[in-house]
This record gives sequence, structure tokens and C-alpha cells, in this order.
Amino acid sequence: MKIIFVAVTSLDGKMTRGDSPLVHEWSSDEDAFHFLQTRNEHSLIVMGSGTYDIVKPLAEKARLRIVLTSKPERYANEMVPGQIEFSKESPAELVERLEDLGYEQMLLVAGQKVTTEFFKENLITEVWLTIEPKIFGAGNALVIERMEVDLQLLSIEKLNEQGTILLKYRVVGIN
Repeated sequence: MKIIFVAVTSLDGKMTRGDSPLVHEWSSDEDAFHFLQTRNEHSLIVMGSGTYDIVKPLAEKARLRIVLTSKPERYANEMVPGQIEFSKESPAELVERLEDLGYEQMLLVAGQKVTTEFFKENLITEVWLTIEPKIFGAGNALVIERMEVDLQLLSIEKLNEQGTILLKYRVVGIN
């Protein structure tokens, strides 16, 4: 399965501004447009419970959203089979199950914990990273553990005059 990790960071690699998880407060309109366009092109989206708790996406018949959480029972009232599901599967177990269901591509829009697990299990095939021209000095990095991920640049796109750029990479290897 092709798994595309999509994120926005500051120039110093922070996915959050300090302790605030509200990306829309500092990311550009152009990144928001890019994300919505990308999201609309994918029928399978996976996120962690932290991301879900912030965005609370509505159920849609056109796409399946899976929220990885250690406590899926906490979300029992929010589950809509085939639209919003909650799971405590490992990333590898989840991918295997979804491949068995016929899915060929996944959009991963998760925070550092879930992203780290997907990288550790060598499941991410591409990274689409918007870099905003901001430096925060504090905030969450892309991953929470030391790891080395080798990437090959696929494309660069300037999204606005301020200098927001979209980088697309293929994952070459993980050490």
C-alpha cells in the first residue's frame, strides 16, 4: 500500500507552535487549500486520537477515516462504520487489514506519536511536507524518537509569495 504522510511544519521543523496543537492558527491559507485538495483526493485517511480530538471530522460516505487510539471504546458513540472507525491495531496490522479490504493508498495525517510508529514499521512511502516561513523554537517535531529516514526529493512547489513551500519526497530507507 502506498502511504503518504502529509504535514505542515515551521522552518525549524515544528508541527505545533509551542504547546498549541492548532495548526490552522499559524499555517497559511495556501497550505489549508493544498491539504483540503489532497484530502478530497483520498478515500482512506488515518490519524491518531490527538489529531482527531482537534479536528473532529464529520462522517462522509466518500471516505473512511480511521483513528488510532489505545482506547477505542472511548469513542464508541462517534463511530460510523465505513466512515469513522477507531482502532488500537498496530500500523502494520491496520495496513494489512486495509489491503485485504482492497485499499491501495492511505493518507496519514497524524501527530508525532503515530507518525513515529509508521516510520518505525517502515510503512510510509512518501512524505508531503509544507514548510511555512516561521521559526518557533518550541513545539512538536515530526517524530518522537531518534531515527534516520533517507528521502529522495520528488518535487518542490512554492505556494505563496511569503515563501511557503511544498516538498514531496519518496522514502528511500529507514535506519
